[in-house]
Amino acid sequence: MRIAILATLMLAAVPATAHAGDLAGRVYDATSLPVAGVVVEVAGREAVTGEDGSYSFTGLAEGSHEVAVMLADGAIQRVRADVADEGTSRRNVFLVSAAALRGARAFAGETAAAPAPAMDAAQLPAGEGAVAAWRWRDNDA
Repeated sequence: MRIAILATLMLAAVPATAHAGDLAGRVYDATSLPVAGVVVEVAGREAVTGEDGSYSFTGLAEGSHEVAVMLADGAIQRVRADVADEGTSRRNVFLVSAAALRGARAFAGETAAAPAPAMDAAQLPAGEGAVAAWRWRDNDA
């Protein structure tokens, strides 16, 4: 009986561990070439892409995370990444140029007299056709 109580107390004293996984990927430009030296931020942590455009984070909480890619000109493009509770999840990011974003806005029926300011990829118009095209490109592994 004492052994059972002791074993129960010992198990109760072991802290519950949070599930954590890793996230890795590459950043590509609009022509599918790797982009080196840009800052990638996930869950308040930053990494700089290598020569091959690669980045990685370890020990992230399981679930959906925002991946922000901060470019030298101050523009930020954001995508979502799902991190599994174990192993390495992959999320490549394909950057979209400001001209392409303006084209997507025009395709969705928006009109603008002046060039559109820099915006995040998450700000793409809600037009079904335009968004689907960009999502496909963005999720390309």
